[in-house]
Amino acid sequence: MVRQFPAFNKYRNATGTPAKREVWFQELQLSTTFSEASNGIKATLSHYVVKRGDGGSSRLSLLPLDQPGRGIDHCLDLPGHAGTLTDWDVSPFYPQIIGAGSDSGVIQLWSANNANKFDPSQSPTTFQAHAQPVQRVLFHPVCRQLMATMVAGSEIKLWDTQSVGRDASEPVWQSPSSDAGIYTDGCWHGDGSLLLAIHKHTTLHLFDPRAAGSSDISGQTTAQGGGKLSRVIWVGEKPMFVTTGLSKMRMGEMAIWDARNMQTPIHIMALDAASGVPMPHYDPDTGIVYVVTRGGTKARWFHIDEAKRDTFIEFGSLILPAQSNGATLVPKSSLNVMHCEIARLAVLGKPTTGAASPVVVPLSFQVPRRSYLDFYPELFPDTKGDKCSVTAEDWFQGMDEPVARVSLDPARKASRSKPAATLGTKAPASLSPKPTEPPAVPVSPLKPSTPKPNASLVPAKPSQPESGPQVSQQPSTSTPKSTTGTNEPVVTNPPSAALAQASKPKLVLKAGPRFKYLEGKTYHPSQHFEHIPPVSLSLPAEIQLLHASATFLAYPVQGPGGQIAVMRRDHPGRCPTDDNAPLFATQAAVTLLQFDPFDSNCLLTAHTDREVRFWQLPAEGVAKTTTLTPVDQVVIPGDKLIQLAFQGQVQHLWAVVVSVAFNESEVLLMNRATVVKSMAHLKEAIHHVAWSHDGTKLAVATKQKKLRIYNAQTDQVLQVGPSHESARVSKTFWTHDDQYLGSVGFGLGSQRELLLYDPQNLASGPVSRKIIDTSPSVLTPYYDPDCDLLYLQDRGSSHIHCYELHEKAFAELPHFEGGKPQQSVAFLSKPFSNVAKVEVQRAYRLTLDAVESIGFFVPRKRVEYFQDDVFPATRGLHPTKLGVDDWFKGQSATPDYLNLCPKGMIKLSDAPPEKPKKVAHTVQEQMVSEETTRQNFLETMFSKARIVAQGSSSDTEDTHHQKQPSADEEHEVSESEWDA
Repeated sequence: MVRQFPAFNKYRNATGTPAKREVWFQELQLSTTFSEASNGIKATLSHYVVKRGDGGSSRLSLLPLDQPGRGIDHCLDLPGHAGTLTDWDVSPFYPQIIGAGSDSGVIQLWSANNANKFDPSQSPTTFQAHAQPVQRVLFHPVCRQLMATMVAGSEIKLWDTQSVGRDASEPVWQSPSSDAGIYTDGCWHGDGSLLLAIHKHTTLHLFDPRAAGSSDISGQTTAQGGGKLSRVIWVGEKPMFVTTGLSKMRMGEMAIWDARNMQTPIHIMALDAASGVPMPHYDPDTGIVYVVTRGGTKARWFHIDEAKRDTFIEFGSLILPAQSNGATLVPKSSLNVMHCEIARLAVLGKPTTGAASPVVVPLSFQVPRRSYLDFYPELFPDTKGDKCSVTAEDWFQGMDEPVARVSLDPARKASRSKPAATLGTKAPASLSPKPTEPPAVPVSPLKPSTPKPNASLVPAKPSQPESGPQVSQQPSTSTPKSTTGTNEPVVTNPPSAALAQASKPKLVLKAGPRFKYLEGKTYHPSQHFEHIPPVSLSLPAEIQLLHASATFLAYPVQGPGGQIAVMRRDHPGRCPTDDNAPLFATQAAVTLLQFDPFDSNCLLTAHTDREVRFWQLPAEGVAKTTTLTPVDQVVIPGDKLIQLAFQGQVQHLWAVVVSVAFNESEVLLMNRATVVKSMAHLKEAIHHVAWSHDGTKLAVATKQKKLRIYNAQTDQVLQVGPSHESARVSKTFWTHDDQYLGSVGFGLGSQRELLLYDPQNLASGPVSRKIIDTSPSVLTPYYDPDCDLLYLQDRGSSHIHCYELHEKAFAELPHFEGGKPQQSVAFLSKPFSNVAKVEVQRAYRLTLDAVESIGFFVPRKRVEYFQDDVFPATRGLHPTKLGVDDWFKGQSATPDYLNLCPKGMIKLSDAPPEKPKKVAHTVQEQMVSEETTRQNFLETMFSKARIVAQGSSSDTEDTHHQKQPSADEEHEVSESEWDA
């Protein structure tokens, strides 16, 4: 009896790996609001099709597969939809055609090429398909012109995309009316013969649109029993389909059915507990079902084992780095087959860590192999191509021509993908009204497009007149047609070498941020302040707790009496306790504090009694037993003090923001302890004010989502513009030479954002917008005008966001990650940085039990020289000689600047050129690869074996001759016999 062993599946060892964060598609304002039946994302050979915008925005965008990263530089936005987008799909044969439905029942068809050359001025084809919201849009898998739409009601329609713009937009087929419920999902059979739909109450309906009467040929069959939304997908071209849903116990379920007997499922498999419906994605080439649950953080993949009566065999699972809201499979021709990538699943969702704005995370599934030098045909059978000749009329007449398959072998595809003028395939008809006799269009050579990895042939789009928007056009009479049943397209002569050379795109290197390698480091613990007095956490989150001067660090302490901890910067270590604790009492609860920028020993404190007190700290520091008396004090009229802000050029000139009454505030300009002027009296709450670097302007951010710029000397309103979309706290800052005005705040929801304005034109809105993340914490900015670096910190976080102003936008830099959550961060002036170590910024982090010393460094090669390109002359620490009274009269003065070059250091610009290092050739000659060493060893071993073999054969011959002595020798006496 022959023993039969079970056949192992060749994909059983496939592993899934999420892409690194660097190759995610992020900070794109992606939207996750679409129908429950939608996958939320589609993929073509070259692009992802996603929905962008907040709330009910209806804007589709194309994201190039080969250009991941942050920002919207490579996004291609399509014109807005009439209503909220609910679902969309891409034609499997012409990726230039995108169909989408909305909650108003309107269907739109776009034409977008693969080279980001879509013209937004070209209006898409629009028609009213339904009276209810569209739930599903499905292109036919075999017929190039058919598209199915389902609505939130018992209605399914088929549309001929060639005639929707001409024949009053009448469907070519419509499902019979039914009262069973709402269609929530549907799918085409692999050969396009049947259409399967599922109701919200989990009843299955199978339709044959070409059958007489177009009735439901399956009756009503119940799927999952949870009464919730279910999803359905065919198992390729087999008479089986898979449904997913929730059980009555809210457990995910997956079932496989036989379409010939839909009374009960063949097999049901329980999944994890979930609140969202599992979304199945079937790969007909490998027979694997990939399942991602909506709202979940796990991906699983299964194989349908036909040998075990069509049961599910789980091959693996992985934890997603994002909470999924949608997913899609990337076409096979876009996979990296030389690395045995059998599938790529793009997941749309919100990251579980870090930035919480929606992202697109590619998941790569690979089969491990010893070597990735060869193509493995057993892993990659021929897959469906993108050539189709069946029209809607042919299909309804009964034509079932299968889609031609193509090979994924790069060697075979390379022979087919040579540049050609036209491809012998029939293009789809235009969506715009077609003339009675279209004019002949001369064939012109195609411009070379950007090569895509493992991309299969796409039907070339012939030249078309510029008479209006068209999805495609009938081929010219001079275009040869492909042979029926042949995968190889017939091509015309390739373009000339001169034309190819002229149209070859040039590589333009774009300069990036100067400080893209910025590195934040924590100093040695010996430079920290440990066992500090307890931090007061009763102040609002927008208040900065820690403040630093050239000599001291100060922050409010928890407890009665308005205590403030004060520590000398040059005395780090463990803080003393009891009576020697470094703190003093102000006799009133502290709400604000600020150091005088021109007197490192002068500390201003604001209290709940609206009094501002001036404290002159002793040079040796303070202790708990120290009794201090304010050297000056002033009572500010109003209800509550919001902010203290020094002017930065004129000594004793500062501003205080006062809340006068409910939603009424003003800004007072002070000369030491005297109120000089009241300005910006507004009937709205002021969040933050910022002095310009020249000291003449004041930027004011208000709760009413407005941003104003005042002339502080004349109280004149210079500019007014829109601020953030949220009324939550926002803070402003000025960039180098007051060229731009920045603001950090909140968009819709808790989405934190960074806006950049032109201070000469605030009314036009921000010139750039940067999405940071999603968090309720208020960010406090600190801007370095010398290096154009921006640092953002918030309370309760463990990291500091770093950005560089680069080409009218903020470029994100590596963030600083701390060990403990911070309560506040204080930054020092540039002269206190260690410029010899290329430290561009020195700062202190306040935690609950310590004050940590940190620094931001720029790695440089020749650190023995002063990096004068990093450290220009900076603002000095001394005020100008201009008095407050003269400043109010309109006078101005130029501040002093410091040269940061240490004594004895040579500037990098004056340094001699670096000598190139010589590499010894003897060392290179001795570097022999492992394979060469192995070959040499084998050759030596074989040569020795041959020598031994030759020696053995010669010895054998000698022995043979010795064993046959002559007759005379036989009678001779041997030497040994004489001894006898």
